[in-house]
Amino acid sequence: MERTVLFCSIMIILMMAWSGPPVSAEGKITITAQACKVHKLPPVSFSITPQGGAFIASRFPDKATYLMLSGPPGGVLNIAFIPYRDNGETEASLKSAIESRFKAHSTTPLIMGRIRDIDLKGSQYMALPFIAGTGPARGNWIAIPIPAEGEGLASMVIFCGVAASMRDTEPEIQKVFQNPEISKTLQTLELKTK
Repeated sequence: MERTVLFCSIMIILMMAWSGPPVSAEGKITITAQACKVHKLPPVSFSITPQGGAFIASRFPDKATYLMLSGPPGGVLNIAFIPYRDNGETEASLKSAIESRFKAHSTTPLIMGRIRDIDLKGSQYMALPFIAGTGPARGNWIAIPIPAEGEGLASMVIFCGVAASMRDTEPEIQKVFQNPEISKTLQTLELKTK
């Protein structure tokens, strides 16, 4: 019994040292270029403050994610910040990023919408809506590519998703932005130039 407790304690300490502890829903989270380099990810620099109390935050939860904000179990409520490389064909690059992130985890086809412009804190960004997953993991998502803001920094894509039913056959940006936790949290995004 003591060995099990000791082992679990050591594993928790190691996990926290690697990715940092989960952050409460109201705390400001900052991702720095230096932290990205430590985790062998392209450097970005931003901060965001989760709103509404629904999110658990995980910094660098895997080798391909800067930050994951996850809602409660039982459905889709996520905001993920992912490295992104735009090869000059933005729509094709964005679809490729979506497919590499979502297609490997689902046997159902992705349903892609049409690119739209969205306003995020007074700036215009393009967004591509899509539906991915099945059952409780079925989500209505948007992908928002964020260009590099400073010298030596990389681009990233923000994936935002809310639960979708089987009746949802067309991806809709508005369904994602109608979620108050997502819309209020995105309004706190601060892109850094260093």
